[in-house]
Amino acid sequence: MKIFVTGVAGYIGASFAFKMLKDNNRVIGIDNFSNSTKDVIDRLATKFPDDFSFLEADIRNIEYLDKIFSENRDIKYFFHFAALKNIPESQLKPQLYRDNNVEGTRNLISAMKKNGFDTLVFSSSAAVYGEQDKQPVSETFKPSPKSIYAKTKLECEQLLHNEYKNTQFNSISLRYFNPMGLCKNSGIKSSFSGSLIGSLLKSAKEPNHVTTIYGSDYLTKDGTGERDYIHIEDIISGHLAAIKYIEKNKGSFAINLGTGKSYSVLEVVKNFEETLNKKINIEFGSRRDGDIAKSYADTSRANRELKWKAIYNLEEMCKDTWVENN
Repeated sequence: MKIFVTGVAGYIGASFAFKMLKDNNRVIGIDNFSNSTKDVIDRLATKFPDDFSFLEADIRNIEYLDKIFSENRDIKYFFHFAALKNIPESQLKPQLYRDNNVEGTRNLISAMKKNGFDTLVFSSSAAVYGEQDKQPVSETFKPSPKSIYAKTKLECEQLLHNEYKNTQFNSISLRYFNPMGLCKNSGIKSSFSGSLIGSLLKSAKEPNHVTTIYGSDYLTKDGTGERDYIHIEDIISGHLAAIKYIEKNKGSFAINLGTGKSYSVLEVVKNFEETLNKKINIEFGSRRDGDIAKSYADTSRANRELKWKAIYNLEEMCKDTWVENN
């Protein structure tokens, strides 16, 4: 199969592309390197020279997207990972995030439709739920995004929903929770820039680095924020399950990808310390704008509809994050 992947130089896009190439598919990938580097592209091109094609492109350039699709009429599946994703930055640069994430997605849809393509798997986020009184969060809950980043993800979902109603353009938006771990044996690394995991990795490598925990007074089990962490391998398998589902079920769907378990920041720190057998320096800071106290997934829809379930636990995620990054 020929597969099209946006954001192919990013952590999730590259990992997904690697898995598809390893399974003897062909991949056309695009990226503008706004928050990634060319290293991973070189790795994929070297390992899969006959099956991987890369084009440096921006999803805001609809003319170039149209050109790609008109020259590749045999693309079978489309996966959209490209997005700006730093929550604090999104609060400072709302227009940039809307232009890139929302208008870029609008361009992608338009170019696909113009060239006769009608099915897209979209990389959404659990951030669309925002703060919810009830946990775990279900797809039936009314979204309440707090950050600009989260709002752009929800706007993209709404774009896709409207496209199905108006033109029968099919889509499935995968709302995944907090990615962790690395794609096994791929050589693809990630700095997890701007995240707790990234700071923990830096603390592990640099004894003088201090990991800041933003907020110690949340109404959670230990005062720190709680999240549902999911292994990148589980996210990849979720995308494969999504393709099988949408081939048989036309429409516009939103489905959670998570483990259904909630871990606090301090629990993640403890797991990293046990995995590395070393102490990590931490300090507590103020809450960040756009952050929420607690969020973990109700995975029953994914279990039922996609026939999918996460298989990795937090200990395995911490271990793989460290081992594959060194």
